[in-house]
Amino acid sequence: MIDSRFEDTREGAVLKLYGELTVENAGVLKDLLTASHGGRDRFSLDLTGITAADIAGLQVLCAAHRAWRHEMRKVEVTGIAAAVDMAADDAGYHREEGCFPEERSDCIWIKGGNHGR
Repeated sequence: MIDSRFEDTREGAVLKLYGELTVENAGVLKDLLTASHGGRDRFSLDLTGITAADIAGLQVLCAAHRAWRHEMRKVEVTGIAAAVDMAADDAGYHREEGCFPEERSDCIWIKGGNHGR
């Protein structure tokens, strides 16, 4: 199961994900990520509530991040659960630079960057 909650805090809007970021939940995750930003142009993504992750879940996150970029939304990952970090390592997702030519530092998988790790 996967769930989300959007919170407005003093630091800004935060989208928190909870549960399993896995192939079984990929469709639900896509729907949550598509609708959950509430029209905001800037928000943080908190993945500390994720208990399991696999390549399908990581791919959905990447697709959502790419879509948000094309919509000119700024998203910063502020926390990553160990399950997500391990899945990203196993899949070879951690990078030195992002895939957006105009801003190579904007990637949720840059290890050691300003992305919750």
